[in-house]
Amino acid sequence: MDNSPFNKLKMNLEEKLKKRKALTKMIIDLKNQTHYVETKKTIQRLQQEIDDLSLIQTNNSNDPFKQ
Repeated sequence: MDNSPFNKLKMNLEEKLKKRKALTKMIIDLKNQTHYVETKKTIQRLQQEIDDLSLIQTNNSNDPFKQ
């Protein structure tokens, strides 16, 4: 197995994408529920997690695709 920094970065990005997809699915499932107040707060929290993942990804100075 290649232990290069690029390979580790790639795994981190793949893990972030998987988590993002999981959070998005949770949001969609919650939007289909009827308990609006609690659901809205949970959706906001999950959206914040997605935003945090995006910030980490774009602020990563080791990103080989960043120009």
